Amino acid sequence: MGNLGVVTGYKRPEATTKEAPTSATLSFNPLHQFKGWVVKDISVNSSGHKVWVHLRVDRRRNGFRCPKCKRRMGKMRERHREVLDLPLGTASVVHLVFTAYQGRCAHCRNIHTFRPPGIDAKAQGTGRLKHYVSLLCRFIPTDKVPRIVPISADTARRWDKEVLMATLPEPKLDGI
Repeated sequence: MGNLGVVTGYKRPEATTKEAPTSATLSFNPLHQFKGWVVKDISVNSSGHKVWVHLRVDRRRNGFRCPKCKRRMGKMRERHREVLDLPLGTASVVHLVFTAYQGRCAHCRNIHTFRPPGIDAKAQGTGRLKHYVSLLCRFIPTDKVPRIVPISADTARRWDKEVLMATLPEPKLDGI
């Protein structure tokens, strides 16, 4: 019968250029671009349906600056947060994990919390996930959204209303 599974006479081609090794983290950076934050690590559960993207503050940031007076702020406290993000491939549940830092300016006494852009103070999802849910609500009933995105139908209605209120213009009632 012969040797099945063994290829004879195969010679591995040699690399013509020296390429830098790539990692999964580098290829995911364009998907998670938050100014001042970089992807630190990505974890996937064994079934592949849940992904955790760990973000950290970019070390090139050189500290936190007060949004009012632009001077350096001291760190008061930090809080670990986890919010939902857009589905990624077969993973329908994607969590962004980061540390929110609260700082206080010694000069103007301003207190400010630093978190990745697009994430509100008490939000359970990113702004782009809310826009995605609102887009889904245009084409399917809100009670069917939980089949695609792991949120409740009530949350889908609330996010859809929030996005529409922010993006649609005020109604013109002049000719009525």
